[in-house]
Amino acid sequence: MHLVRHPGGHASGPAGDGMSGRRATVGLRLYALLYMLFLYLPMAMIPLFSLNDSIYVALPLKGLTLHWYRDLMGNAQLGTALRNSLLVGLAAATLPAFTETANVRINLATTQTAVTNFRAAECTFWRAGYAMQF
Repeated sequence: MHLVRHPGGHASGPAGDGMSGRRATVGLRLYALLYMLFLYLPMAMIPLFSLNDSIYVALPLKGLTLHWYRDLMGNAQLGTALRNSLLVGLAAATLPAFTETANVRINLATTQTAVTNFRAAECTFWRAGYAMQF
């Protein structure tokens, strides 16, 4: 990251015609899309295979059934484990929300002062015609 002073007080992009920047952006977006598909497509297939009539995880599916879910609900130990998991997840989601809300209310005056000071400095920075480049 470096700081550049631009005449006229406005920021500009990288030097050059901009084609290499556009190509890099398209390439980066394509790479990110392929990476996300590689990560999340197998997880998206799990619910599909859970409905498979066969005991083997393979395509094509032999048929659709809820047999596995009926067996799952008939198991008392798995029902207890599911209930415990939901209780722990609920507690893990709500306790931080309440503690953070209390923390924000306690520090509200200090936070507002800090945000106001930051915004004033930011406005001064941009009015002077500087831009940050990463």
